[in-house]
Amino acid sequence: MTHASDGYISVWLPEGEESEREWTFRHGTSDWAYIFPRGWWTKLDDNTPVYNSTDTSGRVGFLHRLESNQLKAIRDHELKFYLRNSPDNDDFYDGFASKFNGDEKIPDMLPAGTTRPDRKSNLLEATYEIEPEFHDGFFEAYVAALARAVNDHVVSNPELINRIDELRSATVEQSTQF
Repeated sequence: MTHASDGYISVWLPEGEESEREWTFRHGTSDWAYIFPRGWWTKLDDNTPVYNSTDTSGRVGFLHRLESNQLKAIRDHELKFYLRNSPDNDDFYDGFASKFNGDEKIPDMLPAGTTRPDRKSNLLEATYEIEPEFHDGFFEAYVAALARAVNDHVVSNPELINRIDELRSATVEQSTQF
């Protein structure tokens, strides 16, 4: 485990069978808990990776919303997990959403129970069961559900991550052409 810029935690996660990639776990407020690889949060003017949302122009990442989905988590024992496209820069926001939602390869790469609702912000949505009866409490069950979501979408799904990389890179290139 390493510490990313701005005090957030980053870890190296497997990417396929032969490589690893640095992923940041950024819990900036009580509601926005992002998980993203280095480079998915980008300053578009110089294409440098950043970790602080106030410094970015193009942001894509996986997300679970602790505050917004708290009632659903506690009452229904469901973790909501998203792929989020943040609206910091109109060109990037619109361009990435259009590329991602129109991509014919994406549906075949999605884990079971994950949907692509054709939105600009929450590009993917998945629901995971929180099972406190199989853990030492609700917190451990929540973390286990989150671990399953990260495994399904990131660790065991390099094809999806590579496709998001390709679409994001094409959007950055298109958004920075003058």
